[in-house]
Amino acid sequence: MEAEDEDDNDEITLDPPPAQPVLEGDLLKTRIDAVVGSPALWNRLEIRLGDLLEEMADFDDSLNDDELQSLFTVAIIALGAMHPVVPREYDPDPYRMTAWYQEEIATGPADEKMAEYMETLFEKTVQPKVASAAAGMLAGYAEDKKIRDEKLEQLITAVCAAIWEAAHWPVDLNPEAKN
Repeated sequence: MEAEDEDDNDEITLDPPPAQPVLEGDLLKTRIDAVVGSPALWNRLEIRLGDLLEEMADFDDSLNDDELQSLFTVAIIALGAMHPVVPREYDPDPYRMTAWYQEEIATGPADEKMAEYMETLFEKTVQPKVASAAAGMLAGYAEDKKIRDEKLEQLITAVCAAIWEAAHWPVDLNPEAKN
């Protein structure tokens, strides 16, 4: 069975997300505040993003409970800011997200300075401001000692993988206009 899973992962294409407006500035802040401030929205997002969160839990079994919870929290906030109204017909691909994450972890920063590496990583998500905000949240958890320093880069890469995956979904940066 494991060989089949590996074969399936070999077939995953890592096509970049489609071009889209960048979520930034006041709109991004408003979206983040809305996700954090609404338990009902949070619960809906947690349920609808369940497949991605479950796959994120399998990225690395060396993550402790605080690190995993931090990753889930930041992923829900970031993806909720991008897609506060997750359409029922959305089709996230947790395996595509995993393949992108594994590719990014394998290439790592190498000779690049960490700041340059992170900037490049954020740009690849197609939503660099969302990725930067998520990285900032994770860095805050690291300062509070909820994340081990040696895991921070990995967790930032993981949340960027989720942002990259969510950038493949239909984009609607102004769902409020529909009301």
